[in-house]
Amino acid sequence: MNRPVPAVERLIAAAALLGAFLVMASIFSPTESPADLPTSEEDQKTTQSDPHAGLFSFGTLETDQYRVEIYGTSDGPRYSVYNTANGEELGVLLSEDQVAEWFEDLQLPVADFSVPDQIMLVPPDLDH
Repeated sequence: MNRPVPAVERLIAAAALLGAFLVMASIFSPTESPADLPTSEEDQKTTQSDPHAGLFSFGTLETDQYRVEIYGTSDGPRYSVYNTANGEELGVLLSEDQVAEWFEDLQLPVADFSVPDQIMLVPPDLDH
């Protein structure tokens, strides 16, 4: 019995694989993984309503009366203020001026979040 030419065998195999791919692609459709979905109604509410989602945290300051969480935004640092005793939210993503205006007894430490023009303290070598 004569065997087909190897090029023809490869062409038939490629056509069969393409046909199988098209059949499988028409059967299966991509969906979200169950691991990506919130599991409970509470998780869904938290995911949708968290104003801090995606923001970089600079840390937390805590006094007897207040807990202040500091976040980095494109408009500079923002402060979320909570009651230390019961965790009640008192203000979310406030500017430094808003914190000073609304919480007169809360003194934020002075912090410079700007980036200096010259990062290294060594002067540039202009001779080379």
